[in-house]
Amino acid sequence: MELTKEAKAYFKSKGDAEGLEKLIGIWEALINLKERVSDLHDENADLRKRLEREDSMHLHEALQWRMKDGQYEGPFCPACWGKDRADVAMSLDAYADCESRYFCPACKMNFHVGQAPVS
Repeated sequence: MELTKEAKAYFKSKGDAEGLEKLIGIWEALINLKERVSDLHDENADLRKRLEREDSMHLHEALQWRMKDGQYEGPFCPACWGKDRADVAMSLDAYADCESRYFCPACKMNFHVGQAPVS
């Protein structure tokens, strides 16, 4: 910042309007680059979160499960995950003839599974 002030004062003292304009152009380019780097940093952080989320999901017995802190969470609807990467939690079907039939409240699909994964 101090260097910029010195350069600006130098060009003004010499009456070098063209040099001053070039300095301003360089300054604007640096500001734009700084903003772009910040945007890329934010985008990178978002992509890392999405990748981590993607890596945490596992298909077991036809359902999606999330591994978190060494434990499985879920189940999540495989249809919703496959379509939109939406991790919609499924619930046990209250009308099922067995304990391992799950219902998705979003897409209304039913899934029959054997058992949850063991952590």
